[in-house]
Amino acid sequence: MRFEKRGAIVDAQRWLAASAHPRVERDAERWVIATPEGWREVNDGDWIVTDETGNAWPMNDHLFRSLYVPAGE
Repeated sequence: MRFEKRGAIVDAQRWLAASAHPRVERDAERWVIATPEGWREVNDGDWIVTDETGNAWPMNDHLFRSLYVPAGE
């Protein structure tokens, strides 16, 4: 699904524990995703946000909803 923040369009998918997302990997006892800054933990209910350059990162639901609105609104 596409979302917008101050004119920037991103793709975002809500991640629920053990759901499929091509970038989320299992690392011992936790789920992680590679970001430009390194590996970050992904928690149940986080959003996986991917920008137009293909970079992805996790964002908690509260922060995501405070920054983004569905694109086109």
